[in-house]
Amino acid sequence: MMSAMEKMAWSEVVISGTATLCALALLPWLGPGAAGAFGLLGLLPCGSWFLRRRGTAVITDERDHDNEKRATFLGILTAWQVTFMSLIAMVLWTVSQNRDIPAAWLNWLIWVQFALCYLVKGCAFLLINRRQHRATAC
Repeated sequence: MMSAMEKMAWSEVVISGTATLCALALLPWLGPGAAGAFGLLGLLPCGSWFLRRRGTAVITDERDHDNEKRATFLGILTAWQVTFMSLIAMVLWTVSQNRDIPAAWLNWLIWVQFALCYLVKGCAFLLINRRQHRATAC
């Protein structure tokens, strides 16, 4: 049985992956307007529905909070590293072509960074959580 935090992580993975795939699928038809598919990322807060308290039951514990902090760190680190390397590549390419960076590229870079952050965060939480040994009842 999955914990509430695992369900939230799965919702982050599914929503961010779906938004990215939809944006890429719409790119041939809508061009830069396909970035509108990243509006699906607005559904990310829906994952917190799994964290609602049900009576006196404990929903999350210290281990879940620690795992979420580690996963959030990995998600942000990955997104910023990809953004940084992408900006370097864009600048080097546009300078070699003697052009300016199109604004649409920067718009896409921001949305991809946002989606990547939550995708990595969700995947990292699931991996960290699955690798831990759980206490068993005797």
